[in-house]
This record gives sequence, C-alpha cells and structure tokens, in this order.
Amino acid sequence: PTLNGYCQIHDRLNTLCLSLKLRSSVRLLSYIIMATEVDRVLHAPNFKQPWILSGVFMVCFAAAHLAALGVQLAAYVWRMILAIFGARNFQQSIATDVEDNAMVTSALQVIDLGGGRYVDILTFGDVANTSAVYVCIPGNPGNVRFYRLFAETLHRHTGIPCLVIGHTGHSHTSQSTQLYTLEEQVDHKLRVLKVLETRSNNHPLYFLAGHSIGAYICLAMLKDLPMDRVTECHMLFPTVFHIGTTPRGQALWPVLRWGRPAVGAVATLIALFPLSLRRRLIGFVLGDEAPDEMTDAVLSILSPFVGNNCLFMGYDELSTLLELDEEHLRINDYRLKWYFGQRDGWVTKCHAKTIEDICVRSHVEYCTKGIGHGFVLQDSITKAEWISEQWLKRPDVDGLRWSSPTIVVRDYSHVRNTAARPVVGQL
Repeated sequence: PTLNGYCQIHDRLNTLCLSLKLRSSVRLLSYIIMATEVDRVLHAPNFKQPWILSGVFMVCFAAAHLAALGVQLAAYVWRMILAIFGARNFQQSIATDVEDNAMVTSALQVIDLGGGRYVDILTFGDVANTSAVYVCIPGNPGNVRFYRLFAETLHRHTGIPCLVIGHTGHSHTSQSTQLYTLEEQVDHKLRVLKVLETRSNNHPLYFLAGHSIGAYICLAMLKDLPMDRVTECHMLFPTVFHIGTTPRGQALWPVLRWGRPAVGAVATLIALFPLSLRRRLIGFVLGDEAPDEMTDAVLSILSPFVGNNCLFMGYDELSTLLELDEEHLRINDYRLKWYFGQRDGWVTKCHAKTIEDICVRSHVEYCTKGIGHGFVLQDSITKAEWISEQWLKRPDVDGLRWSSPTIVVRDYSHVRNTAARPVVGQL
C-alpha cells in the first residue's frame, strides 16, 4: 500500500458520497475511518515510514473536513439570519444579480450539447457567414467573460470574426454538479464547432488560439479537425506538459489534491453574501478600474459548483499532463506559433526550450515587456493589438473575405517541407 493509493480511495469515497447526496458529517466520518485504516497500515512492520506521518495524515484529514463542516454550518446560520431579518433585501440582490448577468455580454450565447451539458460562447462579428473564424480557447478558469476585451479588440483591429468557447461548468449558465475532465472539455469544444457548422451550413477556416491550458486543448483538437481547416494555432503562455513540475503547479498541488472540499465550503459561504458586498470585495482585489465583465467572471467562480469544477479541472491537468506527444507536434509544427512569458510560474524556460527544440518549423516569440501569464486580467488590449499586428495582418490573411461563406484553401506544402525556423522577433 502507498500513500497515493489511499489518496485515490479518498477521491472515490468523495465521489460516492456526492452521488448519494450524503451530508458533510457522513462524509467526514468516512474520511476519519479511512484515515484510521491508513494509520494501521503505516504502523505495519512492512511499511517503513515514521509513525509521525500517519498522525499528520489523519489530523489533516480531520481538520480540513471539520473546518469545511464548520463553514457550512455558518452558512446555514447566515441564511437563516437573512431569511428572518433581511429577506426583502436578499431577494432584491438576487434579482439584481440575474439582471446584471443577462445584460453583461450581448454577444454571449449558451450551446446545449445534450445530457445536461452547456457551453458558453462569446462571438464578435458574423461567425456564421464567413470564410474564417478566430477561435479562442480560454485557460482555467474558462469563463468567456475574461476574454471579452481581448476578443473585441482583436476583432476591431483585424475584422476577423472571433469566437470564444468557454469550459463546461465554469460559469453560472453552464454550471453543473458533474465534474468534467480535461479530455471531456476537449470533446465539448469539438462539439460546439460541429453545432455551429450545422446551424449555419458553413465550414470556415479556423485560426485556433489557446491560452494556458487552452493551448493543450488546441493541440488535442488538431487530432480531430481536418488538416486543411486549421490555418494557424496561436499558443499563448502554453501549458502543454509537466505543469506539475512548475513553481505554480507545485504550490497549488496540495490545494487541488486535498483542499477542494474546504475551498468549496468557503465559496458556499461567500455566495450567500449580498451582491453589492461581493462586488466590493472583488473590486478591492482586482482594482477599481476592473471592467464589469471581469467582475462578473470572478463572481461566477465564487459559485460552489463552478469553483469545484475549476479546481477539479486544475487537479486533472496536473495529474494527466505529463509527456509531450512529440510526433503530433512535429506533424503540425508548421502552423504553431508559440508565445512564452519572461517570468512565467506555469511555463519554465526549460519547458519553452523543450518545445522549441521539437517544433523546429514553428514561430516562437519571447515576451520582453513583462506581460504576465494571466494577461486577460490587465493586458488584454496590449496582447490583442500585438497579435493583430504581428501574426494576423499579412497579405494571405487580409485576402480572406470575412463576410463571405466561401472557403479559401491555401497550399501549405512549401511550408511543410521547409526545415528552417522563421525569423523570430521579440516583443
């Protein structure tokens, strides 16, 4: 028996309790029983670990879930207080929240994939009647509202219709009690494109752009999309392999692995606060100049179901993103454009160098302006303008007709047979 094996048992017990809708007290009891069994195993003669490890392990389990139970109890008390003394104000805040969410983004749509799965999409321009579409896949959290300013700026500078596809379960309109893995998120993106093509009877070219984990999703989508349908892939601060070895990955691993119940309980408590108070708290963290779309996106993450899906997806990323598919990268490297940050806690210089050595025909950029990994929070306009000027304003791109459904197929054979790397510029 190993510690990792019992951690897997923990996840299965947690999933079972959630599916049976058991209360936190019952779940806590199951964790303590499991911790007791771990204590017995760790004291076995054939298990060479110090006795203190078993004690720390059991105390951590008990303390984390006792804290979660206490926070949930406080949430129930707060709800009773609101019901007795402030029911009118509480109902008014809920109504305002719904009204604000409906007015935040006029270009926001919800795609029903069936089976209780919903995906948010954000569009700028006529994506249903065009020869090419710029498709942006977000990072984690995958709420499309984070990318509104980025997509709007890029569309305004280039005229290319932009489509942002959110992650299932990462917003109020797509939230679900089901937890979605990274591979399921990839499948959902492909289904969204298929639904949109069926609705419009149009099959445009795609400029794929992936931010952070969205870059990995773009690479996975290339395996299923026809090769002549994807023109380029813009990999922005890409996390595509071994992100668990990065500084940020190592720091967040304990929270993503064991702290999800406690974080979910805190999110439940915060979700009961009046809308005005939640907005003030978010404004204090993001700054007074933060746009409303950014505030609404953070509000959705504070929902218990949404937050749990974001954390679970992060855990799945660190668990499953291991080795690179080098053969897949070499086949598609001629249409990959990589953008790495100067100091990125999610993508080290070693990661960037490995990708650069494999993708010999790719275009690689290294930022020298200090744009951070989460550029959508502060540098959306700067990044969109740079992509527009450096990567999209070219004769072959300008020749595409954005308002026409005609498909323009370009010959990339000369690029595919070229072994030399393009000249690399720097921002």
